[in-house]
Amino acid sequence: MKTKLNNPPKYLNVDEFNKLIKNSTLIKLRKKSLKSIYIHLAVNLGLHAGLRVSEMIKLKPKDVTLDSEFQNITIVNSKYNRTRIVPIMDTPLISLLKYLNVENNINLDIPYINRTTRQLYNLIEKVYKLSNIEYGGIHQLRHTYARRCISLGGLKIPDVQYLLGHSSTSTTRRYIDAEFSSNTSYIKEAFRKMKKFNDNNY
Repeated sequence: MKTKLNNPPKYLNVDEFNKLIKNSTLIKLRKKSLKSIYIHLAVNLGLHAGLRVSEMIKLKPKDVTLDSEFQNITIVNSKYNRTRIVPIMDTPLISLLKYLNVENNINLDIPYINRTTRQLYNLIEKVYKLSNIEYGGIHQLRHTYARRCISLGGLKIPDVQYLLGHSSTSTTRRYIDAEFSSNTSYIKEAFRKMKKFNDNNY
């Protein structure tokens, strides 16, 4: 007899995934509110990089690497006081971050999203309402990212634990930190698979 999970993670299906991304650019807000492109950035950071909201509002241009060899985000001193590197190759985040950096002549030390976690929670929930999608909590973005990494990309559980910044045993943490590289062919192939899936379903 299978054990039933208590409160299992809720995932977005491909239609919901696409709706959230599209409608994050269409949301109408009052004057002086956060520009919709930054809400679009937040949704993409959740779905394509698995960031927590607390990590989204801390992300600075200096934490982003977009050169020809490496494309990743460095999450500095996040939950559990750990720093990790999240690959973003073959995701819409590349062009979006490049656009923001050029368009705004951006200060490398100022976060992209100048809002509190509560304000950003509320804004993302508005995108759900606009998309007519049941709001499953902000972690639904991260859960969807994790599921796609595993089911579409073929990543192993320890890799996804690293990417999401989840806690683990100290031994596992040492092995992951020592061996994980965003430039390995294994990781690149996983993200190519996810990009191919996205291209076929957008």
